[in-house]
Amino acid sequence: MPKLNVQPISNAGIDQDVDELVNTILAGEGSDSDGSISAYQWTQTAGTIVVIENSTNASASFISPSTIEEL
Repeated sequence: MPKLNVQPISNAGIDQDVDELVNTILAGEGSDSDGSISAYQWTQTAGTIVVIENSTNASASFISPSTIEEL
């Protein structure tokens, strides 16, 4: 009988409030009770679009967007 894969546990870290136009670090961690973490994937789910650097690593970053509206 094949062994069932137990879903890994992930933690994206605490919520952050950041200033505009600064490099923001995302530091995640995870554990897998029946193996090891084979991949990471950071994705943005809301807000002004940013480019996430190193989105397939446990630690990623982005430059926070400007909050000034252009006329």
